Amino acid sequence: MIQAFGLEAIRRAAVAAGLPAERVIPAPLSDNISIPRPRIEYQVLPARYRRTGRKLGIIRGGKDNPVQTTKWELYEVDLDIQVNVLAPDTKKDDAAADAWLAAFAQAFVTAFPRGGNDAAGNYVRIRVQRAAYARRAAPQVGDKALRIFTRIGSVFVITLGGRITSDRREDLITKVNISLPEIGKG
Repeated sequence: MIQAFGLEAIRRAAVAAGLPAERVIPAPLSDNISIPRPRIEYQVLPARYRRTGRKLGIIRGGKDNPVQTTKWELYEVDLDIQVNVLAPDTKKDDAAADAWLAAFAQAFVTAFPRGGNDAAGNYVRIRVQRAAYARRAAPQVGDKALRIFTRIGSVFVITLGGRITSDRREDLITKVNISLPEIGKG
């Protein structure tokens, strides 16, 4: 549930920054020149779980609903998603790709909310942890560099912090009948 919430947050931030939603894709096995740029490729990294077992709250029903629900936090979860923002292909004008990437990265990061509720109703916080600028070196033949396309991008690591919870329901006692023993009859 945290993963689906995070991928939707990434898609919404990309659209808010000006990229079409269909350009946010899972990372392919290899770079493919037929996939149009600019685009975002994401890769979900392994999640980290910590067992907690905390009681989060108790909700008691009224007279019409004699049930007590206790919400327990079973695990805290941290999930990292690596997001690779790939700038448009350039043949000669690297400054235009750098300018697009800088403007898009600023708009992309600022479009993220602080957090929100996942499908289970648990709050998930969103943090953009790291970013690294990347420019692939041009292949060389002897002393000359072959400049077909210049690949420019930024890699972000987005951390989602949430929890896995469980609800335990217990019926409350609503009616008590006490039968006193009769004394003296024996």
